Amino acid sequence: MKKTILMSLLLVSSFPSLAETKNTIGIGYQYGGVFGYKFSSINNNNIYFISAGLVGGAAGYQLLLDGEKKHSIGIALGSEVLTSEKGFGLATYNYYSQGVNKSGFVFGLGIGVRREDEGGVFGSYGKVESKFTADVNLGYQF
Repeated sequence: MKKTILMSLLLVSSFPSLAETKNTIGIGYQYGGVFGYKFSSINNNNIYFISAGLVGGAAGYQLLLDGEKKHSIGIALGSEVLTSEKGFGLATYNYYSQGVNKSGFVFGLGIGVRREDEGGVFGSYGKVESKFTADVNLGYQF
C-alpha cells in the first residue's frame, strides 16, 4: 500500500496544470477493488489516474488509441485487501461509451498478476504467492 501511495503522489505532482480532469466511480481493480473513486488527468492522448476504494487503491496510465477517444490501453498498479493485499499489476483496456472527454459509462478489462498471502482477508501470514488475475471494471465518469 505504501508503494501505491508513493506512486499516487508522484503521479499527482506530475499532472500538467492545463490538463482536463475527470471523476469516475466504479467497481474493479482500477477503482480500488469493490467500489471506489478514480481521479483522472487527461492530456492529449495520455490519461494518468489515481483511485481509492473501500478495500484498496490503484494508480496507472492509459494511452488513447483512436480519434474519437473511446478506446485506451494501459497499466494499473495497486493493492486491495480481499485478493491482492501484497499488490497487483495489470495490463488494461477501457472503452468510454461517450468518449473520454464526456460523461458516460466506462467499461474495462484487465489481465495481470496479483500477490496474496495465505491469510487473505483474515490476516497477513504465510507464504506469499503470485497468481494470474483477470478483472472486469464498470464505472460512470462525470
